[in-house]
Amino acid sequence: MAGIIRRFLVNPTYAVWPTSLVTIALNKALHVGNDKTPIVGPFGKIFRASRMKCFVLAFTAMFIYFWVSLFSSD
Repeated sequence: MAGIIRRFLVNPTYAVWPTSLVTIALNKALHVGNDKTPIVGPFGKIFRASRMKCFVLAFTAMFIYFWVSLFSSD
């Protein structure tokens, strides 16, 4: 049954549900074009980190920040 309705529900781009767009955008940003070309950032600084490394660093920093703030609030 899934193979029969796949061309109607999976393949059309307009059938992507709004709740899935965030996950799809994140996965596409992390996996498409995974090259380490330098990118010029603000103030002329050149970033050479991969997208996955940037994501992991931001995720780790946010996790630690929210974990610490959970126990430090009175």
